[in-house]
Amino acid sequence: MKSSASHAPPLREGLTVLRGRGIIETAQGRDSRVARLNRVQDASPLIHLFSTQPRTLYDLLDVRALLEGRIGKAGGNAGNPG
Repeated sequence: MKSSASHAPPLREGLTVLRGRGIIETAQGRDSRVARLNRVQDASPLIHLFSTQPRTLYDLLDVRALLEGRIGKAGGNAGNPG
């Protein structure tokens, strides 16, 4: 049977990830707890993502521009076979 010590590193890593994302809070000498979310975060996970990772919005806009260009090109070629 495996000891519970083998589960500690993945658990700590998971808590570190959740803490970094603002999902949990850990006070020194206390347990970890679910962080209190504000109403904006509750309303839309995307708003929370954009507020914590501003570059994400620009990355999504870049992807959109690339897709629109390819769709436009594909649509133009569909009407002109060959």
